[in-house]
Amino acid sequence: MLLGRPGAGKSASGNTILGREAFKAECSAGPVTKYCETGNTVVGGKKVTVIDTPGFMNGGLDSWKEGVDTHLHSPDHSPLVFLLVIPVGTFTENNVVKHIRETLGEEALKFTTVLFTRGDQLDGKSIEIFLNDNAHLKDIVGSVGWGYHAFSNKLPANHSQVNTLIQKIGNLLWKNAGYTCVNEIEREKITKECKMFKVHQKKKTKEREMFKVEKLSEDEKRLRDEEKRKENIAVADIQARCREKRKMFYWVGVFIIIIIIICLALFYCKEVLWTLLEK
Repeated sequence: MLLGRPGAGKSASGNTILGREAFKAECSAGPVTKYCETGNTVVGGKKVTVIDTPGFMNGGLDSWKEGVDTHLHSPDHSPLVFLLVIPVGTFTENNVVKHIRETLGEEALKFTTVLFTRGDQLDGKSIEIFLNDNAHLKDIVGSVGWGYHAFSNKLPANHSQVNTLIQKIGNLLWKNAGYTCVNEIEREKITKECKMFKVHQKKKTKEREMFKVEKLSEDEKRLRDEEKRKENIAVADIQARCREKRKMFYWVGVFIIIIIIICLALFYCKEVLWTLLEK
């Protein structure tokens, strides 16, 4: 389903995809498409239905929603992908993502890719460089999961741009809904990318858990070392006090022995003196 403001190039893009003039497309000051129109084709062996819609501003969002509602819920148009058509050049529509949310819901953004028209006006510049020069467009592309493609509707015979778009749509459906509308090689490539992403996420989770364990172990080791240091300080303090007490007891003992020796010496001298006096 082609979405966008009037004059963005929705009908011309639909014709390029279909490979024929199925929708009326012309330069006009007013809207060209007033009602939803559909066209069918086969691209790369896959059946493709293109739904051209009026511009967002035609009669307001409510009337626009009523006009496309039948196609939104039709089983013939499932799975449904939205192509948000934006012309290369000066971008003035600032509420386009808001319009999609209000009319189609938040989930629709997962199945939306931006289709840039007038790709011939890039003058050899890549669409990536063009996006880098416009922050607002980068925000819009980011809102739809970075899905985008550039078209040149002046080169309808360039089927490679259509094939590439269909491949990108297939990738989008495979990643967000599991639809196997891509070829085997592309499916294997996407499956491998998804597995690598899951492995990367598991590795990151494991690294975070290991970091937490290591940090916890370091904290525990630091706590044990601190407790051991405090214990060693306490033991050293007790040993120091014990040495002081032993030293004090030693000198007290020495002092007592000296007193006893002095007393015995005085007593002996006294006896000797009395003996001499008696003689």
